[in-house]
Amino acid sequence: MNEGAANAGQGNGELNLGYFVVLEHQIAGFDPSRRLEALTEASNLLDELAMTLELPSLAEFSHLEADLLREVMDEMLRSSEFGEMTEFAELKEGLSELTQEDLESEDWFDADDGLRWVVSVKAHLEQKPGVLEGLEGVTVPEVLTDLNRLESTLERAHREGVRFHLELDY
Repeated sequence: MNEGAANAGQGNGELNLGYFVVLEHQIAGFDPSRRLEALTEASNLLDELAMTLELPSLAEFSHLEADLLREVMDEMLRSSEFGEMTEFAELKEGLSELTQEDLESEDWFDADDGLRWVVSVKAHLEQKPGVLEGLEGVTVPEVLTDLNRLESTLERAHREGVRFHLELDY
């Protein structure tokens, strides 16, 4: 677990999720582990945008650790917002049927694929920021800042020939 990410949001009683980039191989002198919280907050709207642009969802670039997935699901079930949703309880039950091997196998993605996603989404947002209308908790400039950080990280990974995935942490 990313130590900085692990400490973020502790003590406030809220589930504070954040994506961060994991590289398949470490690049000397380079730490890509900064949390992309605005990107995470906007992920549902960004996924809708990605679908209209015929791009994969942000989640398709991610990997969830089995223990973290269980923690997140348990926390969400305790939350009044999700606890009474029968669909959510059914989702958790379905996820519990996945084997440890299913949850721990890591998928790696070419940095070029991530860069195509970031560049396309950024270009669309810069032209039509209203696409994120209804965004709560973060602003469009904060989302663009996270997209710029992700782009910079993926550019470096591309130059070094290193694959990546996103992990979700809280």
